[in-house]
Amino acid sequence: MSDFGKFVGGLFIGCMVGGLLGVLLAPRSGVETRKIIVDETNATYKKAENAIQEVQKKAEKSIDDLQKTGQDVLKKVADSLDPDKNKTESETEEKAEAKTKDKEEKEKV
Repeated sequence: MSDFGKFVGGLFIGCMVGGLLGVLLAPRSGVETRKIIVDETNATYKKAENAIQEVQKKAEKSIDDLQKTGQDVLKKVADSLDPDKNKTESETEEKAEAKTKDKEEKEKV
């Protein structure tokens, strides 16, 4: 690690320790300070928990939307690969009858 990296690391650690000592040595009583720390920590935890739940709901909705879109695309591809599927029953029956007639005519010949 370079000297500059060591300096920055030491500076960061020093700031954290100094901040913590400043809070703990504040003019309030220890009980009051600890209560404030606990309250703030709990509030931050609840905010983070709510944010995670919101992100989770959005992700689930996005996944559901993506699955639906994928299923729609697959259906369209399947329909485009099977041209007879989109035709009415009468058209399909007419085609079948025409094939039967062609087959019968070939057998006669």
